[in-house]
Amino acid sequence: MKQKAISPVDDYFKKIDLEKKEDEIIKSIGFKTGFVLKEIIYKSRYFTKGVGAFVMKGKIKEEKVVIKVQGPKPEINEIDMIKNFEKQNKSKLIRAPRIIKYFPRKIGQEWEVIVMEDVKGKKIIESGKLASKRQIKEFFDVWEEYKKNCVNKAWLSRPEKNISYFSSFSKLVKIREDSEGKELIKVEDEKLIKKTVLFLDRKFKKIEPVFLHGHLSCHDLIKFKGKVVIFSNLFWKYRWPLYDLVFAYEWYLLSIAHENIEKIKKQIEWWKEAMSNTKEAKKQNENYQLALLERMTVALNLDILMVPEIKDRKKMKGILVEEIKRTRKLLD
Repeated sequence: MKQKAISPVDDYFKKIDLEKKEDEIIKSIGFKTGFVLKEIIYKSRYFTKGVGAFVMKGKIKEEKVVIKVQGPKPEINEIDMIKNFEKQNKSKLIRAPRIIKYFPRKIGQEWEVIVMEDVKGKKIIESGKLASKRQIKEFFDVWEEYKKNCVNKAWLSRPEKNISYFSSFSKLVKIREDSEGKELIKVEDEKLIKKTVLFLDRKFKKIEPVFLHGHLSCHDLIKFKGKVVIFSNLFWKYRWPLYDLVFAYEWYLLSIAHENIEKIKKQIEWWKEAMSNTKEAKKQNENYQLALLERMTVALNLDILMVPEIKDRKKMKGILVEEIKRTRKLLD
């Protein structure tokens, strides 16, 4: 088995930027397949520094397709991830996207191309919009199905050592120090972040990492023709338990930073209620709290810079500091 999946953090330091070759890549795909571009729907920017991947919609002949262009080369590519997922997936509800064609990277080429079905479905929860309790419950009902039937056999080898959280987090600190808006984090915030990271490092050294989907956000579960299609399959990996439970919560929380504090806190209440009511969180309450603490710390250190408006960043910073302190107390 191959060991490592892709890491956006490590890729940041490789300074890969497909945006400079965008036109060349699109022309090449058109020449090979007859692809006619409709629009570029997503660009994966590594913390504002360069485009590592981009996704397009269009047609090949009369078939509507989505094409993903992947830059950084992982040890195991997304096609193999999807094939391995399909071999062990027992869910009748959740499936991977259908692959139409794959063009592996050539020697000296910085990208590979995946042609997929155009999944014109609906997200259970829309990023940036307030979610109802019903939507949040539905999202975690699907998560329970994923946990029960979609993760039956790991296809990546287990890391030889438990994850050094302090070492991996140090890279996130370096990225933040390179980023615009870094002045948001004051000396007292630095102290809180460092203290929390050292605490998490001690805890995670004693916990066996588990195999899971490492990027299970609101964007990655799409309802389509009676099924739920799971995306971001490049990110299957080993992480601490219940990382996959809280990942969507962190990203969603930052996406609603423009809302007023009362509405944000109501969402926090509803999301936490739904997460804590999952079977896994009930069985592993300490691991659940640790996973929450880790995501809130990452959000405060770096991910908060994804929030566009300065005033919203400041508002969200206060909320994150409060959540970190509250969760840390629960773990004493």
